[in-house]
Amino acid sequence: MPRGPWQRSLRWQKPEINRRRLALGIVFAIVMTLIELAGFVTGMHRSIRTARQADRPIEVSVIDLAPVQPLPPEPQPAALPVRPSRIAVTPPQARIEPPPPATAEPQTTTQGRIGPGAATGLFNADGSVRLPERTGAPATPANPQQAGQQRWAEIRQRGENPLDCQRTRFARSFRRDETAGDEVARKYLAWIGLADGAAIERNAAQREGRASDGCDPAR
Repeated sequence: MPRGPWQRSLRWQKPEINRRRLALGIVFAIVMTLIELAGFVTGMHRSIRTARQADRPIEVSVIDLAPVQPLPPEPQPAALPVRPSRIAVTPPQARIEPPPPATAEPQTTTQGRIGPGAATGLFNADGSVRLPERTGAPATPANPQQAGQQRWAEIRQRGENPLDCQRTRFARSFRRDETAGDEVARKYLAWIGLADGAAIERNAAQREGRASDGCDPAR
């Protein structure tokens, strides 16, 4: 009595092979292939054509082109007649006034040697040579307060804010000053070998050195 699909075992079993059917299928495939090849050979032999001989040779006639005749010259247009004007046009006369007479300035011996323009900037009113104004050298600070004032004046002269340059005793209590790129490279990219540790430390040392020297403006 045959079993239903729900009564079959769930374990895999090797299927039974009918050797007779398998051999007949292989023989049938070989026979069909041979028949197909025989048909191809027969059809290709029938399609062979022989070259047809021409009845007469090809004749070629060379036709010379007729000479090109030059074009006739284009006719020149007739000149337009010019009628004389009845209105007499007189060109305007420009009135040229003579320049004012130059007033002679009193010449001195010094101005005669170096010219009138240089005497004003190089010499004083009494004829002595004009020297640039000398600024006295900054005095040596007598106490730390004066030294701090001079340092603040130099920072302000450079166009920076002295408050950004002031260092306190808590300057080293915070994290070191470094760019966002150096911080990311030091914390994360160093684990995969994409960070230049020497360059990061060198940049941090340069910032610390500039801050210790006097001014490292915060921007």
